[in-house]
Amino acid sequence: MRRRISTLCIAGALLLIGAAAQTVPSPMLGMWGWETASCARPGDDGRLTVKARSLEFYASLFELQTIALQPDGSVRADATYREEGEEKSSRAEIRLKIISPGNLMVQTGSLDEGHVYVRCGS
Repeated sequence: MRRRISTLCIAGALLLIGAAAQTVPSPMLGMWGWETASCARPGDDGRLTVKARSLEFYASLFELQTIALQPDGSVRADATYREEGEEKSSRAEIRLKIISPGNLMVQTGSLDEGHVYVRCGS
C-alpha cells in the first residue's frame, strides 16, 4: 500500500511539473540556424544541432540530464554544458518550444530571454 501511494505521488508530481521524457521530441531534432543565412553557410557559428539528448552550438555542448515535456508542448531540461576551451562543466536549465512550423525557441538559462532559431533544410 505504501509503495502504491509513493508511486501515485510521483506520478502526480510529474503531471504538475511536466511528464518525464527519455529524449527531445522528434519535431525539435535536427539542424537549426540563428537566421536563414546561418543554414546556408557550412561551419556558421549560428548553427545549432538538436539531438535526442544534447544541443550542440558552435562553441558549446549541452548534455541533457533530465527532460520534461510541459503542458504547453515545450521541453524543459536540466543539462551540463561545456564551453569550447573550458575543462570545467557547468549546469543550466534549457527550454525548447516550437513557436511555429520551422521556428524553435531556445532558452539556455533562467534569465535568458531566448532566441527563435529557423529550421535548416536537408
